[in-house]
Amino acid sequence: MPAGGSVTGGNSSNYVDGTMQKGFAPGSGQSFTFPIGKGAAYRPIDLTGLNVSTPGTVTTTNSSTDHPQAG
Repeated sequence: MPAGGSVTGGNSSNYVDGTMQKGFAPGSGQSFTFPIGKGAAYRPIDLTGLNVSTPGTVTTTNSSTDHPQAG
């Protein structure tokens, strides 16, 4: 998804089951919710307060296991 793109309707029955990539343009105070999940589990990722100095992308994906550094 390009910078400036948006998503509506992410919920427990409507989400991305896989990988999602979002572009970000330079600017402060940016936020985005990645509406991702796996199987019957909706697990959105909220990014808030982003201060982007160099344009780029963030890629998210789902997993059936916990990240090894999850606490």
